[in-house]
Amino acid sequence: MRYFILFFWLFLIFSQSNLSYTYLKDSVFPLLIKNPDKSPVKFNEQSIIVDWGKTKRILSIKLIDQIQKNISLLSGKEKLEYLKGYFFQNTPFQKNPFQPKYRRPLVLIDPGHTACNFREAVYEKKYLSIHTHDPLLQNEDTIRFYEAYYTGLTAYILENLLRTEGIQVMLTRNPSGGSAFGVCYEEFLKNREYFEKKFRYAFPKKNSKKWNDPHAYSREIFRDADLRQRKHILENTDPDIVVSIHYNVDENNKPWISSVNKNYSMAFIPGAYDSIPHNDTSKFLNFISLLLSNVIPDSKKLCHHWINFLQQNIRVMPAHGGEADYLKNECLPTNTRGVFARNLAMTNALPCVVLYGEGFLMDSAEEIQRAKQTMKFQGKDIPISVYQTALAYYRAIMEYLKK
Repeated sequence: MRYFILFFWLFLIFSQSNLSYTYLKDSVFPLLIKNPDKSPVKFNEQSIIVDWGKTKRILSIKLIDQIQKNISLLSGKEKLEYLKGYFFQNTPFQKNPFQPKYRRPLVLIDPGHTACNFREAVYEKKYLSIHTHDPLLQNEDTIRFYEAYYTGLTAYILENLLRTEGIQVMLTRNPSGGSAFGVCYEEFLKNREYFEKKFRYAFPKKNSKKWNDPHAYSREIFRDADLRQRKHILENTDPDIVVSIHYNVDENNKPWISSVNKNYSMAFIPGAYDSIPHNDTSKFLNFISLLLSNVIPDSKKLCHHWINFLQQNIRVMPAHGGEADYLKNECLPTNTRGVFARNLAMTNALPCVVLYGEGFLMDSAEEIQRAKQTMKFQGKDIPISVYQTALAYYRAIMEYLKK
């Protein structure tokens, strides 16, 4: 099987088809920015006009075609470097400026959240505590669980499945628990000054010492710093595929002390920028790279596979867009149900293929009941629904690589 994947990965690299001008205009661009008037590019008479700060260019169809041929062979970092040369250093476009070396596909798995135990999940506010005698569950005892445990289990299973296929895998954090800094939150707090200094790029310039309460520090400082560290890992790993693993809750069910009689899944891809500030060069280059590369259509394909396999495996239907306010206010819908463009730290960090998945509602009565059904995976008791979700990620990646 691994030789099969190697063959198709080589085929993928050297047979990337270019996106037509019409496809860029009608299918890719509408997913990139929520307000087209704030876009640094305009489409006009079979050309793209780039007007951003002091940078002004007119990209003809011929030039767009040449750019696409060149960047289709490049990694995310190389795409950005290549476009930087043209837009800011007046470097003429050359054919194949980089000679990419073949490597096995590299997948970066990002298990969402950080908690190593229920106490830390309370700090993080990513936990459920379903009261006794819930109307839908009729439970005799309080049911407690937390998202970081589910995402870690899913990542652990997915990592093992992919490695058996000869695919390179890296993770942003330990699946057993802990932050992207390599330690659990409580350990981080004990050595806070040391870690803030060691990872100073991940912490804001404002004084964080005023946040003495561990609950407040977790939400106001640590959470965002952990996301910056994950983004730092992503940018330095430069993967071919990013899989960010999450589970969801019904936002109208807060504070999640009871179950709900609903369930759905969703996936996010790059895009949905608010604007591109004139002082943010990296955001501009990422925007242009997403527009002119295959990243958005390929991310849609990968997410479409995952959504389909979820429906087949655990019969969770994809969201249609009206289930949550953030789907209406922060996202742009694609033509695939359950798949949305969203501007998140892990979707728009680097122009590479992204599947940011929200597998099912953890407060769904159906899922809470289903969590009682377990199976053994490498000696661990795993809820069958979590295993099936991991399997959907695995099958989606394998199906995508086969293209």
